[in-house]
Formats: sequence, C-alpha cells, structure tokens
Amino acid sequence: MPAARDAEDQSSPVLKLPPPVPGVSRAPLQFTLASLMLGVTLIAVALGLFGLEPGLGIGFAFLALPAAIRASSVARRRSQSRGTALTWGEKIGLVCTSLLVVLCIGVAAYAAFFALCLAGFFGGAAVAQAVGERGQYAGLSAGIIVGGLCGIIGAIAAGAFVARWLWKGS
Repeated sequence: MPAARDAEDQSSPVLKLPPPVPGVSRAPLQFTLASLMLGVTLIAVALGLFGLEPGLGIGFAFLALPAAIRASSVARRRSQSRGTALTWGEKIGLVCTSLLVVLCIGVAAYAAFFALCLAGFFGGAAVAQAVGERGQYAGLSAGIIVGGLCGIIGAIAAGAFVARWLWKGS
C-alpha cells in the first residue's frame, strides 16, 4: 500500500511546503478590508487636493504618506506583540502621533536648511570677496552655491537625526 500512496502524492496538485523552523515565527503581511479602504481613501484625498490645488496635494502627500507607513508598521508590531488587534482609539492615536512625528521632522529639516543656508551664503560670499574673485556677482554666486550645499546637507542630517530620535520609541 505505501507504493500506491507515493504515486498518489506525486500526482497531487497540492504544493507541500517545508516544515516551519522551530523558534522562528513569520507572519505574512496581512491587511484587512478596512485598512485597504483607508489606503484608497488616502490616495483619493491626495488626488482630490492635487486636482484642486497642486501644492495642497503635494503637501498632503508629504505629510500623510510617511505618517501612514509609520502608523501601519507600529500598529502591526504592537498587535503582533500583544496578540490582539488594536482598538480604534489606539489606531487614531497612532495616526495622530505619526503625523506629529513627520511634522517635527519637517520643521527640524527646514530650520536646519534655513540656518545653514544663510550662514553658508554669507560665508561663501565673504570668502569669494576676500580671495578676490573677479566679476560683479562672484561673491553672490559663490554664496548661493555654498549656502545651498550646506543647507541641503544640514537638512538631511537634521531630518535623519530627528527621525531616529522620535521613531526609536515606536
């Protein structure tokens, strides 16, 4: 009878998976219909705002997309660690705190960009004047280049620092 069972197993269209590794629990990425509808609503609001005023749509997307990704990943980790689903109040709290985290990161990056861009502009212009660059706008162009580079580097560094600091507790 074992020979007949082997022949039956080989012709079966069912895919057999290897046994799970002990001590390792892997939950597949799952989502509910409510979270899918929330994502569709978020996309619809962003597109509606973009159609109304493109600046509003872009601003909303810059705020809402990272906040939604952070909220969903934190909610997934918390629900897996507790073994139960989060309540609506907890989900709303996660979304609000995620929006505040993204807003804090944006404000920190903007402040760093402004301060370093201004300092870099005046520093670059002063150095170009002291070196004796020729041309009427040599100091201005050097200041813009140095200030822009310093501002961009500072904004990225400040944003990364604040993101690590605020997301560490999640």
